[in-house]
Amino acid sequence: MPTGKAYEGEGITVYYDGKRCRHFAVADDNVEQPDAPTTIEVRADGPVMMRGDLTLAGPEGPVKETRAAVCGCGKTSNAPFCDGACGCSP
Repeated sequence: MPTGKAYEGEGITVYYDGKRCRHFAVADDNVEQPDAPTTIEVRADGPVMMRGDLTLAGPEGPVKETRAAVCGCGKTSNAPFCDGACGCSP
């Protein structure tokens, strides 16, 4: 179940969780399926983009995700996730 604030509309619920990403996530009965195989893209001067069946270790314990922008510079205040602290665009 997605976390964050839920905005309900006709036939759709949109979730916003600022800790997960800086954009809205749309959730309905079609759960996002992980990419297979898992892909990792290291961006120059930016985050490490990952897509797949992921388990990320963070300060609050493991988090299951299908995609993540992980900090590549170490300046984030939301480790392991990129929060754009260095001026990059996660």
